[in-house]
Amino acid sequence: MNPEPIKLPFLGILVMLFGAVINFIVSKIVHKTAKETKSMAMKSNALHLLTDVYTSLGVAISLFLCKSHWVVCFRSDYWNCASHLYHY
Repeated sequence: MNPEPIKLPFLGILVMLFGAVINFIVSKIVHKTAKETKSMAMKSNALHLLTDVYTSLGVAISLFLCKSHWVVCFRSDYWNCASHLYHY
């Protein structure tokens, strides 16, 4: 494997946060309409959009952690690792 440094991580963070906000707003609108129409399909779509919000936030947090140089120990002996989080 040849890892490459992440280029423009702050732009990625901004895009993920923007997408999370838009998906959250759309999710609330769809959920409100689902309640009014008693549509299970729309309620399901609103929940799907909400999971997209959580995914976008997770990516934004991951990019932030990469940019701030925090690394998670992903070794096979994870539980025996002296420090699960360390700063280099």
